[in-house]
Amino acid sequence: NGVALSLLLLLAISCRAQLPSVGSCPFSTQYTLQHPAEKVVPGCPSLDGMSCCEAAYADSISSNDDYFAAVDSFFSGSASDQCKERLSDLHCLPCRSDSHIFASSLGQDWFSVRVCSSWCSLLSTACAGDTLASGELVSTYPANGIQLCRDLFEVVPNLVLDIDFENRECYNPSLRPCTADDIEIIETDCISSKTTLKFLWKVGVQCTGGVSLPSDITDILCPINCEAGQYLPLGTSDCVNCPPDTISLSGGEFIHTWDEWPSKNVIFHTWCQDARGNKLTTCSGWALGHNLIDANITGQHGVDSVLQTVVQLAHNGFVEFIARVEAERGFDFLEFAIDDKAYAMPYSQDFQTLRYELSAGHHTLTWKFSKDFSDNHGVDTAQIFSIEISSLEEHSRECTPCPQGWTANSERTDCHPCPVNTYSQAGFMECKPCEDGFYSLSGSSNCTVRPDCQEGDYHAEYLPCQGTHREKIYVWNEPRICKLDGKLPDTENVTCAPCTHGTYVGDLGRCLPCPPGEHSGMNATSCTPCPEGHYAPQSLHYHTWDEISFAEVDYENYCFGSCGTSGWRFMDEYLDSGIDHTGAVHNYFVLRNVEFVEEGFFDFNITFGGDTSLCFVDVYVDGSFQWSSSYDRSAKSLISVGTHDISIEFVSFSDTCIAKVSYIELQGVAGGTSDNCLPCPQGTTVKEGLHGCFPCEPGYISSGGSEACEPCPKNTFPLENENREWVCKDCGVNTFTPAGSPECSTNECTFTSPGSGRVYNLSALVNPNELWGPVVDSFGWEYYINFCESAGHPKCVDYSGQPQKGKYCVVSPSFDVWTSFSLGHIQGYVPYYEGGEEVGVNVVFSGDSCWWAINTDETVEVAVICDPDAGLGALDEELHHSTCATYLTWRSLYGCPVCNEADVVTTYGECVNEEREVVYSWKNNKRCHGGSLPPSGKVPCTLSGMVCDRGQFLDTNGACAECQGNTFSLGNGHRYLGFNDLAPFETFCIGDDCSDWFTTGSALQSGHGSPSTLRIFVSQLTGVGDLIPVQFQAKLSGENSHLVFSIDGVETWTIGPGLVIGYKEFKGHLTPGPHALTWQFFSDNQQDFARVRDITTGATTKSVLECTRCPFPLVANLEKDGCVPCPPNYAPNEDGTCHACPWTHFRVADMHNCARRPPCSMSVVCRSHF
Repeated sequence: NGVALSLLLLLAISCRAQLPSVGSCPFSTQYTLQHPAEKVVPGCPSLDGMSCCEAAYADSISSNDDYFAAVDSFFSGSASDQCKERLSDLHCLPCRSDSHIFASSLGQDWFSVRVCSSWCSLLSTACAGDTLASGELVSTYPANGIQLCRDLFEVVPNLVLDIDFENRECYNPSLRPCTADDIEIIETDCISSKTTLKFLWKVGVQCTGGVSLPSDITDILCPINCEAGQYLPLGTSDCVNCPPDTISLSGGEFIHTWDEWPSKNVIFHTWCQDARGNKLTTCSGWALGHNLIDANITGQHGVDSVLQTVVQLAHNGFVEFIARVEAERGFDFLEFAIDDKAYAMPYSQDFQTLRYELSAGHHTLTWKFSKDFSDNHGVDTAQIFSIEISSLEEHSRECTPCPQGWTANSERTDCHPCPVNTYSQAGFMECKPCEDGFYSLSGSSNCTVRPDCQEGDYHAEYLPCQGTHREKIYVWNEPRICKLDGKLPDTENVTCAPCTHGTYVGDLGRCLPCPPGEHSGMNATSCTPCPEGHYAPQSLHYHTWDEISFAEVDYENYCFGSCGTSGWRFMDEYLDSGIDHTGAVHNYFVLRNVEFVEEGFFDFNITFGGDTSLCFVDVYVDGSFQWSSSYDRSAKSLISVGTHDISIEFVSFSDTCIAKVSYIELQGVAGGTSDNCLPCPQGTTVKEGLHGCFPCEPGYISSGGSEACEPCPKNTFPLENENREWVCKDCGVNTFTPAGSPECSTNECTFTSPGSGRVYNLSALVNPNELWGPVVDSFGWEYYINFCESAGHPKCVDYSGQPQKGKYCVVSPSFDVWTSFSLGHIQGYVPYYEGGEEVGVNVVFSGDSCWWAINTDETVEVAVICDPDAGLGALDEELHHSTCATYLTWRSLYGCPVCNEADVVTTYGECVNEEREVVYSWKNNKRCHGGSLPPSGKVPCTLSGMVCDRGQFLDTNGACAECQGNTFSLGNGHRYLGFNDLAPFETFCIGDDCSDWFTTGSALQSGHGSPSTLRIFVSQLTGVGDLIPVQFQAKLSGENSHLVFSIDGVETWTIGPGLVIGYKEFKGHLTPGPHALTWQFFSDNQQDFARVRDITTGATTKSVLECTRCPFPLVANLEKDGCVPCPPNYAPNEDGTCHACPWTHFRVADMHNCARRPPCSMSVVCRSHF
């Protein structure tokens, strides 16, 4: 596992490789070496293990015969202890490995020594109360000790003293040795491929010895680019390979240990703040944790923990970090930002490596973990394990040693742990094998004596069955830590395990799986079919734990931290979390790519042993936290159809805690077997010969245990609600969706107003590329919308940064890149009124549950208001809210209806040669869009606005002619007396339990339920009067029903409630222009109905072009403007006349023909009456 190997490096202890300063030894004595070597000089404990003297030099100090012996005689014999201690440092001066920095040979046994002025001051202070051999008091010397030093060193033969007031390359054993970090390296601009390296001591540095300041190097070829695994030694101009067991990152910084905050190339700052960015004093920000840093705000709600650093890149590079988030999914986030560009880290309790490119120059890098205002989950934090930033310098100036227990790869670019049974320590060039009788775990710095082998050092595994038996073999646990001469138990021949659930005993005793749709118990001899609408869920059961049992399973098993074993251990009857852990441990057992072919679950049990106060087990599915426990329990996690990763994570901070898993069941997986039957869930059904339940076809749903799926009724679509129940949800108001549709129609972005009859077309407002917006409310929430089609927006992303598409989304101000929800998969229309006048269309988005009210949809209403001068227009900047609703406004030309004949003005010219020009134009202040004008031209003078009277029609000569035969006309209107079909009427039903209107021949009859609606659109012409008649007849059946007649959505006449015997007549008037006439029938009894007949509207045209035939048995009246029945005992003729019945026959209303008179005893209509 690549991630695992990389993360193990996080456990290492980093240290900076300091190459010793190598030089000659300037003093020449019988005990002095030519170059420093590993020597220990008794009496000189301050030496660093390297010395210019043999060990015997200590004898010359003891016998007062060393090079600086004379300094002791400079003071009186009664010198104080602190003064003697300061003088004793001088005796060891020739032995210092860095003595070449402040001392040099002048030839002929003369030497020069450069002493720091600060040491002279220390000497003066230590000896302030002492007396010199000359009797002079030290206190009489100046306090800076300079003159005291000069007099002291004069007593040393053949020595020239130089006092350094900068306190750098001089002698002062009380100061720390100088290192390469104390030197500032300045690389001049690269001109003509040449540069200069300048070396300066950093301002304020207090050090001496150690590393000397190199001389400047000129005329170096540039740029100087050392590759990874190389470095540029101090004071040189050529890249060299890193020494064994060290690595370099070519000018980058890799931070993987967190005992203290870095202080060189990368400086971090951390703090806490509230959701608005105000710093808090209640917490301190990210916390150090040896091998990781932690956001450190567990349980603190409404708080951000911020980590930030500012870097300067020499050239293009990258930042890479390894982190994880284990908190409330969808509400708590780790966000990483480069300058002002923020990225949301995908939620995962597993370790993730994230890498982002950086350009050369200055950058601010920020990690921010945000807790919302409620709830905790899991560890409830974010953690960062390593951060690597490249290109901070042109090249690495030093190499980093691998920690103990690790070794560098051959390229010197990465450290990796020593294998099992090997170890490494500081200075090792490679991992060394343990001696016989010892063992080590991976990444060890020493070896441990192997103990005697015990039963817990091995486990059993079973080979495949052969007939009714199988072999039980014993295998050493890995890694093996007990003595190598231990013996395993002998192989055993044992009976095969009984047939498991969902199988049966077949031929030769073999266990065979049950067919699809059947189930069985343990060791069954046959399988049982499931009832109709039920299925046999497929399950895999794991009760034995060995590598052979898992040979066909895609799984990972690994450990991070101070691990004693590299993952969970297979122990025959259980799986355990391992042993010999010595600190913080994250131990993972992950089932990868588990294919669930039906909704199912993951079930397992967990038991604990040892110290359980500092350990627990977490369960995750696809990185989503399921539950956590630190005590014995069994638990199920529901899992949806698809391919999933299931992770069991053991987290421990205890050396003794251990967790054990004895069984795992995966229900709903491919290749499993079944021990029971379950009803198919809503929205699914079974298929013969196949495992599991299958989703209904789009547009269909089913109840639990259904044998078949049924289509959703018209104007509904299937939706899984918040209770995971499939229902047929209503589509948007004033839209039409056929039965069995998978989604709601938007009427192709058009809407016909039920009030005015005008058509609106919003297609021009559809943006297929990006949502419109934003509109920002007073709380900072941003609203984005689109009409009729789903679209996206850069800010409309979910918690993991994945784009969302819809007709509407809201972006929260609390997170820079998080969208709270996306709505609008249901869209409807209603007219929009201002001051009682229809001025546009209200587009209503719905479909998602409201957070603030139960069983209520969240809605957004966009009032698209007619504004002929606005063009496309835009969303108004203001909006307002009510509970579960948001209201926005868009003023646009496309809020106006589509132009029709009501918007046209007809102008006639003078009559010339019996013809005149006719010109069509739009009305002034036109409030519509689209449409087209009729072509201009010439018409006969008789056709120009001719209005015929009732009983007349306009013939082909342009003259008004009388209706003939059994026909009638209203001159310029329509009268509907008979109904072969519904045209030009339309009918629809609003509600789940009602039906449409239909024709009875002589009348139109309502459907049942509430409300069953009948509607016709008419347009009354101008220039034919201000009051245009409208009339009809209606009747009701049923005591609790009523009929409402509306003109343009305004209730005009109501009959009922209650039974209405016979037809009642309505007479009213319309004004010129378009109108919608609507009849709505209301009843809670399916037997009730309403009927409407003889519907008359005037001024629908200038003149009718033909007369209307009266429906049989009616005949035209004398005025030819209506139809009437023949008088009693008269029957209608085809030509519209009536003839008398023979005296032996009779006829009354509603009879088509004359009928023979019955006997008087049978009827009141009898012969005696005539």
